[in-house]
Amino acid sequence: MENSPIKIPPPLPNGAVIGIAAPSGNVRGRDGFEEGIRILHELGFATKFPRELWPGHHYLADTDSRRAEELVSLWKDNDVDCIMAARGGYGCLRILRSLRDDALGGKGKRLVGFSDVTLLHQLLNTRHNLVSLHGPVVTSLARLSRESLMSFKHCLLGALEGWQMHADVEVLRGSGVTRGMSAGGNLSTIASTLGTELAPYWRDKIVFLEDTGEPAYRIDRMLTQLHLSGTFEGVAAIVLGDFAHGLDIDGVSRHRHQEAIWQRVMQLADEDTVLWSGFPIGHGSDNHTFPMGLQLTLDHGSRMLSACLEEP
Repeated sequence: MENSPIKIPPPLPNGAVIGIAAPSGNVRGRDGFEEGIRILHELGFATKFPRELWPGHHYLADTDSRRAEELVSLWKDNDVDCIMAARGGYGCLRILRSLRDDALGGKGKRLVGFSDVTLLHQLLNTRHNLVSLHGPVVTSLARLSRESLMSFKHCLLGALEGWQMHADVEVLRGSGVTRGMSAGGNLSTIASTLGTELAPYWRDKIVFLEDTGEPAYRIDRMLTQLHLSGTFEGVAAIVLGDFAHGLDIDGVSRHRHQEAIWQRVMQLADEDTVLWSGFPIGHGSDNHTFPMGLQLTLDHGSRMLSACLEEP
């Protein structure tokens, strides 16, 4: 499917219905979820979700079969314009094989989420050539910065063909302009697929990475595993987000933690791979929404990212 035309779902109309799915972890407590729903309504969207929420199944929102069925049902529901994950956690890996065929194919609609939802992005982007949105889940909406919330809204309502974003990043390596298809997501989730048929293929792509609550040695181990598996070979660019959220460390230690990760990526990536750091994605308040599976341009001078539909 890599050479098939890219499909970009249309912008959401005013009053669009966002279907809420729980493909991953158990939605514990209603407060965070209800606050996220309130924010979606304030932004002008309607929502559709189980009024009794999800029953819970150990650490999962429901059984594997019911979580997959819910996602497919919302995907095929003509009254639903977009699908958003209720939360992350763990669970997409368990249902991904059942979604591999044409269950999420067709014209498609916008799907938004991050963390464990990384695997759904990978499925849509690579198997169906469908652009999706790396952005918040419902339970994370209340902690977003205003800039991140506006980024989320604009990506839902705007035409992704014209998407662009100025990022206050540090260019660790690279000059001029780099082009490639956006990929990546949560490091731990990606590492869990190595050695399987679900492992990513990143040659010539722009790879975004983030994680939460993982000490430096675990991040190092996962990055090294990506390197030893050949996953970093031929990558056009690596864009690093936040890796310090969830760690009980002070500001100075947070900065050292991030810098250690940046240095390790510089050691592991190919010498001609472009490296950006400090991109506003992650599990904290700075989690901007951006398109996955879309050709992007990175302008290293202006720190501008933009959609690039023409062939380089």
